[in-house]
Amino acid sequence: VRELIDEAEHELFVAWNTPSPLFKHISRIGRLQQLEDTVIRYELCINNAYEAARIGLRMLIEDDYILERPFAGSSKAVRTLLHQITPSSIPSWDPGAVSDVKDDLATVSNRCKTLSSIDMR
Repeated sequence: VRELIDEAEHELFVAWNTPSPLFKHISRIGRLQQLEDTVIRYELCINNAYEAARIGLRMLIEDDYILERPFAGSSKAVRTLLHQITPSSIPSWDPGAVSDVKDDLATVSNRCKTLSSIDMR
């Protein structure tokens, strides 16, 4: 599976700077988000919540707009990792803040079912 993901990533970046029908209806960043969403789902399937959350956080922090499905995958990855964190593993984090982040991500994910993209600005 990892080889297929790597090949898809390579093909995406080969097409990145050329006119391509791949980007006719969805932007380059949107296609990257779709690919990253696939990687997030794969990492969650193999119980690698840390890597899934790392990729998801990149999207949540860096992208101005996020397609709905990649947003849902990103927030699930972050929530999954936060469920695995114990207060003793990160003593400087307030447990209430961690709980609030999980709840907020779940709320936004549940409310965005009809949107095609989410404005993250």
